[in-house]
Amino acid sequence: MDAIESRRAGAWYGLAVGDALGAPVEFMTGRSIRTHFGRWSEMRAGGLWEKGEWTDDTALAIATAAAYADAGAGFQPEEALRRMHRWLRAGPKDVGMQTRLALSLVDEGVGLADMRTEMLRRKPGGAGNGSLMRAAPTGLVRAPDDPRLAAESEALSALTHPDPRCTGACVVFNAALASLVRRGPDVGAALGAAAAACAGQSEIVGQAVQGVRDRLPPAHAEAPIGFVLLCLERALTTLRDAERFEDGLVEVTSMGGDTDTNAAVAGALLGARFGLEGIPERWMEALRGKDELDEALGWMRGFRG
Repeated sequence: MDAIESRRAGAWYGLAVGDALGAPVEFMTGRSIRTHFGRWSEMRAGGLWEKGEWTDDTALAIATAAAYADAGAGFQPEEALRRMHRWLRAGPKDVGMQTRLALSLVDEGVGLADMRTEMLRRKPGGAGNGSLMRAAPTGLVRAPDDPRLAAESEALSALTHPDPRCTGACVVFNAALASLVRRGPDVGAALGAAAAACAGQSEIVGQAVQGVRDRLPPAHAEAPIGFVLLCLERALTTLRDAERFEDGLVEVTSMGGDTDTNAAVAGALLGARFGLEGIPERWMEALRGKDELDEALGWMRGFRG
C-alpha cells in the first residue's frame, strides 16, 4: 500500500474507529467520564452499542460514499440519498432528529432537487453536526484544489443539513482531509487548505478555522452538544495538536459531549495524517463491520468520475 492509499484508508478507518470508541460515552461530560472510567482509551460496550460497534455516523458515511460507487456514472447524490433512506427504513438503533426529518421527506414524495429548500423551511437554523459526521467520502475522492470538492460537499450536506454553517463546515473539513491524503501529513498545509476553502462560505465558519490556525481559545467550546462548529473546531484543534493518532482520539473522546461524532470527525483527519499504520492494532481488531467499510473504501479508491 503506497503512502496516499495508507492515508486514505487511515482516514476511512479512523472515522469508524473514532465513532466506535466514542459511542459508549456519548453525552457524558468529560468530568463524568474521568470519574467513572479514568482515561477512556479502550473499545468497550456501553449504552446501545457493543464493543467495537459503530453508530449512525459511520453507517451514513458509508451511504454517502455510495455517491461515488459507480465510477462510470460520476457523482450521484441521488444514490447517497437512496441508501440513507433505505438505512432509515431498516430501523437503526439511533438516528439524529434532523436526519430523520430529512429522510422522512422522501416518503412524502420530496425529491432530491427540493430537499434543500424543504429542509430550510421545516428546520430553519438547524446547525447540527449530522452532515459533517458523514462528509469524508468527498475529501477522500477529490483533490483539495478541485472545485468539485466544494460543490459536492455542499450538495451532500444539503440532503439533510442545508444550513450554511453545516455546508461550509463540510467544505473546509474536506479541504483539510484532501490535503492530508493527497499532499502528505503537513498539518499547516491542511489548515491552510481549510482556510482557503472558506472563501464563499459562511463567515462564522472561516472565523472558526482561522481561530484554530491562530491558536485562539476555542470559540464554540460552550456551544450546545452537537453544534456543527463545535465539532469542526474540536477536530481541527485535535489534528493540529496530536502527536499520535491514539493520543488525539483519546483526548477528543475524553472531553465528553457528542463523543461518537466528535471522535469520528477527528479520527478521519488523524487517520489521514498518521496513515492506517498509525491506528492502534487493538482498536482495529475490535472494530466491527470491516466488510462494509472495505466495500465502501473500494468505491472511493476506484472512482475516477
